[in-house]
Amino acid sequence: MHRALITTAFMLLALLASAPGAQAKPDDDGVKSEHGVNRAKLVKKAEKVVEERNGVEVLKIASCGPVKKNGRPNYSKWICGWRAEGLYPGQVPYACAGKARWKRKRDIWIIDKCENQRQPQAPLLEVPAPPPVFGFNDNWIFQPTEALNMLDETGGTVARTSLAWRGVEEDQGRYNWHGSDVLYENLLDRGIRPLWVLIDAPCWTQADPQACANGKGTGRPDVDHYDEFADYAVQAAKRYPESIGFEVWNEPNYPLYWGGPPEPNDYAKMLKTVGDALHQQVPGTTVISAGLSPHSDNDTSGSVGFRDFLITMFENGAMGSADVIGIHPYPGVGPSEDYVADVRVHLGKIQNVLARYNASATPLWATEFGASTSGDQAYSEDQQATALTDFYNLFRQVGGIELAVVHRFVENPSLAGREGGFGVLRQNLVPKPAYCALIRVREVTGTDC
Repeated sequence: MHRALITTAFMLLALLASAPGAQAKPDDDGVKSEHGVNRAKLVKKAEKVVEERNGVEVLKIASCGPVKKNGRPNYSKWICGWRAEGLYPGQVPYACAGKARWKRKRDIWIIDKCENQRQPQAPLLEVPAPPPVFGFNDNWIFQPTEALNMLDETGGTVARTSLAWRGVEEDQGRYNWHGSDVLYENLLDRGIRPLWVLIDAPCWTQADPQACANGKGTGRPDVDHYDEFADYAVQAAKRYPESIGFEVWNEPNYPLYWGGPPEPNDYAKMLKTVGDALHQQVPGTTVISAGLSPHSDNDTSGSVGFRDFLITMFENGAMGSADVIGIHPYPGVGPSEDYVADVRVHLGKIQNVLARYNASATPLWATEFGASTSGDQAYSEDQQATALTDFYNLFRQVGGIELAVVHRFVENPSLAGREGGFGVLRQNLVPKPAYCALIRVREVTGTDC
């Protein structure tokens, strides 16, 4: 009796050991399988399917096993984790992760989409675009003749500068164009065209004229005076017909230049009012939407992120009143970080907004870009030279940027923070390394650089 019980026990153990799934069995190639599923082969299949479905390069397949139900494995459904990193076409970095689910009975794969965890960098062209029209930003009306001559030496053909409404029509109906007339002729004599920034409203147009008179105005016109602002723009366009264009305000998403909390809807109305008047009354005038401050998010400075601001402009129909979109692709990082990638992210976000509104063909003008040798994240003078040439080359690699204006020509150390060190000339007009670097990268001849 005792021997029979032992024999029966051994038989039961043998049956359990031979039961399906009780242990891994070797396949013909010697690799273990579970319920007829070879894990190694399943991993390779998951990798192939993920790469085909998402167009990515899988770095790793992990945790490949049967789905568990009530704590027990369900061998009819398998799940694998995956991680991918690499470059999309146009050298756009991506990094993503997800699950690959396999239904064994019908041999169906369900693959998570690659949601890029990297910032959306603008893709690069295989062949660089033609060189953009090039120039410098400054308060040119206050610069000496020598500075204009040095601007001419760079081969730059654009001088971006403010055309302050308050300076021309401080009293309603009384105009003083003298300073801008002289600058206009001096620039044209050198083959340089002005890019005017229409900005700085006179007190009589502001919401509180008395506060303005006491030096506490906003600097911008009240909405009720947008028609007068448009009239001013029309007079300027008629007076300066050889100008390359008129930019409607500067960085309205930044409180410093809007004169208070940014109001995207009001700026959209301003752009529509001024842009439509220019197109109707001075046909052929190029209207540029204001270059937006590179603040990427709504932050403690009170700024509105440039992407959100641009979306509001499209939603209000304002971009139909502009021929060109102004951008200010400054780096948000210092010279020790990947500043080129940072600017590519800026451009990528702009491209995404344009694609969203079927406006990808709209020209972009970088009406300001630069790197400062002062303030937080300061660049050395040599680093500034390298960074500016890197940005110039990047604009050609990205494409769609038809004009590039460096901010600024002559540095002004009296300005606080990094604003004081943007110039490519020192205050005494002695060139910094960036001056010649920008001449060389553009292959300008006939200079001492």
